[in-house]
Amino acid sequence: MRPSPLVDRVGERTRLLGALDDTVRTREGLVVLVSGEAGIGKTRLLTHFVDEAVRAHADAGLLAGYGQAMMNSLASDAYQAVRECLRGLPLSAQRSESRELIERVVGSFRQHAPDWVESVPMVGKLLAAGMLTGRSVLQAGRSEDEVDLDGRLDQLVRFVSDLVERGPLLLVLDDLHWADKATIDLLVTLALRVEGPLAL
Repeated sequence: MRPSPLVDRVGERTRLLGALDDTVRTREGLVVLVSGEAGIGKTRLLTHFVDEAVRAHADAGLLAGYGQAMMNSLASDAYQAVRECLRGLPLSAQRSESRELIERVVGSFRQHAPDWVESVPMVGKLLAAGMLTGRSVLQAGRSEDEVDLDGRLDQLVRFVSDLVERGPLLLVLDDLHWADKATIDLLVTLALRVEGPLAL
């Protein structure tokens, strides 16, 4: 279901879409920071931007995810916004009705980010029992030398790098002032280490 039309913010929408157009065309990474006072419509702008971006770059195979950091009563949930973004990727692929995009997401999760699969129920269902995390592989009898036990951060960097090798990727993380330090470190790492058409 598409959101209702966005009133105003034409300049901001144009700048965001223009920057993404450049990323898709040049295959170079992009980081954009949207800031402003509370309640002026940043979240609405970003959710509309994601919807417009996917439609504008469907032919390029753009995958998009949106996640929002929120503060709960105790503390910010580690990687909450990132996990929400990851959940959006298979949905983005599914909406495109492109079998290639769905296989691109599922295959990348399987190969590069097994420890993130529990964050993405749709992918988890597709992989079903065939998906083993590093820990379960060890329990199944393989030696530690045979298993790549990189941390979750390294897995996600490899996952994102694999996706952008084959097409553009848009990850929108909202309300980062609530994000935990691990999320911020992850975003900085992605911005510095991933080469290709990644728009953050």
